[in-house]
Amino acid sequence: MRIFLFSAILAAIFLLPACSSSAEGPPVYAVWAKPQPDQRTTLHYAAKHGGKWDEPKELAVEQGRHFTPVIAADRKGAVWIVWTEQKEEENILRYAVLRGGKTEAGRVLKGKNGGKKEQSYAPAIVIDQQDAPWIAWSGVTEGKMADIYTSSWLGGGWTEPLRAHEPNQTPDITPILGLREGKDLWLSWFGISPEQGMYVRYAAELRGGKWTAAGEPSPAEDVAAFVAQRSRVEPFPKQAGQWLTGAFFAGLDCEIQSVSEQFASFQQEGGSK
Repeated sequence: MRIFLFSAILAAIFLLPACSSSAEGPPVYAVWAKPQPDQRTTLHYAAKHGGKWDEPKELAVEQGRHFTPVIAADRKGAVWIVWTEQKEEENILRYAVLRGGKTEAGRVLKGKNGGKKEQSYAPAIVIDQQDAPWIAWSGVTEGKMADIYTSSWLGGGWTEPLRAHEPNQTPDITPILGLREGKDLWLSWFGISPEQGMYVRYAAELRGGKWTAAGEPSPAEDVAAFVAQRSRVEPFPKQAGQWLTGAFFAGLDCEIQSVSEQFASFQQEGGSK
């Protein structure tokens, strides 16, 4: 798993499009995984109101190893968190939604994996115009390479996972979801090009309920410039300390709403990481 995540981190750092943030609008959120004794991790999140981060809260999850959380908030104030939990023989995709003072949590793929052991990695999230969360992740089926899958929240549950590309014999990893002009969903990920024998960026757009291959999903910035911009706009909360992995919710007016800390190193408030 460490090799997979390390490859994911290296690959994804090169595809982050521009994203501006405004002081107005919904609060900014951050979520992170915090190391604990016995190789466990706990999940924590915080909101930023009036230019100040609230005290972090711990998300109530079972004891275990939790990685790569992402976070987003809809227009009604519901906060969505999705992450991977590492089990002895599985890597499980989990979610939690916080709304009205209550927390609902569960497995994204519960009852939808045909009894096979689940291997899900590196989730991404975005909220569409109808306030429905969409998630994407890299999933491994037994005997096959990793593929990119997506699902959305509908009627109190997650829709059947939809593969975003044609079957292939190479691994597909590190998806990022975007919402162009606030309405058109796009997806980008890395896969190995059979012609070039190296990782290249692929992209797709959601059309008529299906993912269709597309060109560049968004103009890409120089990585250093992107990191500098995000650090100035929204430094990661210093209360997170030495987190393992974490993500910002940048806001609904951004093309990419949730950006993982492992895909770009953000400066902490009051100092550098």
